[in-house]
Amino acid sequence: MGKETIRGLKLSMPMEDANGTSIASTNSAKRLHDEDYGGDLMLPHQGNSSKRRRLNFFPWKLMEDSPVNTYATQVLENMRNLKLLVLYNVNFTGSFEVFPRSLVWLRWHGCSLSSIPEDFSLEKLVVLEMWSSKLQYVWKGVMV
Repeated sequence: MGKETIRGLKLSMPMEDANGTSIASTNSAKRLHDEDYGGDLMLPHQGNSSKRRRLNFFPWKLMEDSPVNTYATQVLENMRNLKLLVLYNVNFTGSFEVFPRSLVWLRWHGCSLSSIPEDFSLEKLVVLEMWSSKLQYVWKGVMV
């Protein structure tokens, strides 16, 4: 298996004014603000909400209807260098001590836990996204 490192991430989004004229290239270092152009900026997908409604395309609806998968926490035991973990409608059984301690970003949509387990390592965790989860408490008791 190979090992790859992502050093940076660039979001490339062309911007146009109301006339369709390009006002920023993907290589432009200048930051553009909506008020600089009188509020006439048009993003590529602006105004598509009505189309999405007609097509019934809402990601959260897809997620609510997807089946829930259950795995043992041991499936992550050997992933010691894991930095990003994305889970959709996944339940885990077993001890969370074996979860990767190097985890920086956890996106766990549809988490069925009511609180984060005490044995789950939060040492390096920076981002925690838990949309559509049943989380009621961040954790029970006192965390030291």
